[in-house]
Amino acid sequence: MNIIQKKIITIFAAVCLLSFDVIGYPPAPHHVIEGVVRNEQGRPLLGDNIKVVVKAIDGGQIISRVNEVYRPGINYSVQVPMDSGISKNLFETLSFRHKTAFQLLVYIDGRHYLPIEMIGNTSKMGLPGETTFLDLTLGEDSDRDGLPDAWEMGISSFNGKNISTIGPNDDSDGDGLSNLEEYISGSYAFDKQDGVVIHMKEVSFEKANFEILVIPGRTYSVQMSTDFKDWKQADFKLTRGNTEESFSHFIAGKVENLSIDVPLSGSDTDKKLFFKLKVQ
Repeated sequence: MNIIQKKIITIFAAVCLLSFDVIGYPPAPHHVIEGVVRNEQGRPLLGDNIKVVVKAIDGGQIISRVNEVYRPGINYSVQVPMDSGISKNLFETLSFRHKTAFQLLVYIDGRHYLPIEMIGNTSKMGLPGETTFLDLTLGEDSDRDGLPDAWEMGISSFNGKNISTIGPNDDSDGDGLSNLEEYISGSYAFDKQDGVVIHMKEVSFEKANFEILVIPGRTYSVQMSTDFKDWKQADFKLTRGNTEESFSHFIAGKVENLSIDVPLSGSDTDKKLFFKLKVQ
């Protein structure tokens, strides 16, 4: 089992800076900002009533509607048009120049929210033609540890600890997963029996069968190794009713148990095999 983690960057004010120098003719290539928008319980938000807005301090803004998961680990994507800055006037009204200060806002039913934290690598923020992966969390994080207060209260109600003493690297329920890993995966950090688990049900020369529990908004994939060092992605098959589909990854729309088959070749069965479940 492998949980994708990204570097945590706590934002005290949701104001960023597109700081780079551009040489070229207007316009410059777009800069893409994308990631996952979550509520304070860690659940990815989906719906036509939800929008992510990149708003320049001088008034320009770009909007991305959060109505579907585009690909693994992504439920919003904003293409920010960049101006090279050579001309006095912007090449278009909504374009951004280098060192343009901006805010990231999330609108739900017309009401705007500032993300309490942004998780990602911002080293390429503002570079034309590049992409910044930025996960946004709504809610209050009073101790600024990357875990929303409402989510920590769930742990506190079971162990009686003050939320200020509950940290992201703690394993509050002793199941081998850190609190941060449980927050990202959607499992309960106060229940040792709950977590990200892949159960092997059957192995034959043709396939390996597993049962997994999936949580809405998360993306699941399977990786395989013969030495526990080098891992490769393993496609799998999922049968629903009379329909069998093949997946490289599965995006969950509801909580459910899934039975999946990983096809095996003759060369695979001659070796010892290891499998792990990847959650994004």
